[in-house]
Amino acid sequence: MIQFRDLGNTMPFDDEIKRSELLRRLNDIPGIKIPHFAVDKYPSIALTALNDEGATRQFLDVMDWVVQEIVAS
Repeated sequence: MIQFRDLGNTMPFDDEIKRSELLRRLNDIPGIKIPHFAVDKYPSIALTALNDEGATRQFLDVMDWVVQEIVAS
């Protein structure tokens, strides 16, 4: 589960534009398709989307980016 709603309480993800960027980065991963309306919700992703080593690496890179953005703010 991606906690977009809870991220909305954390800088810099309190800005919907930043949460939309996170959504875009996640949707760039093959097998992940989160609708834009979920940017304020708790959408899930299928773990099978991360079966591919490249997709797993891309997902972890996105999560690293999230942490870096929070720390930098």
